Amino acid sequence: MPGEHGKFLSMTIREVKREAEFSIVDIEATSEAGRSPAASLFLVRGLCGLMLARGQKVAVAEQLSEQPIEFKIAFPESATVEEPKGLPRMVLSEANCARLQEQRK
Repeated sequence: MPGEHGKFLSMTIREVKREAEFSIVDIEATSEAGRSPAASLFLVRGLCGLMLARGQKVAVAEQLSEQPIEFKIAFPESATVEEPKGLPRMVLSEANCARLQEQRK
């Protein structure tokens, strides 16, 4: 996928562990694309896909490490989460993910 300034964007999101309450995913990205806005959008879409594939309506993605890039995706009953104390965290909802899919069309 073309990214910023014509650079090639390559990203792989792979679920490496699955439990009833959460998943652990590894992200591999080309070095020049890993921090671009397009890469961030691709990451959110991938996490939305995992949430929806698991039949969940809310997910909290918490970055566990930067090298390798690893996220824990938890599936709470509500979108209320405490402030992050470490690496970045994001909250995804079924409605947010649906809006992303609509924008893609």
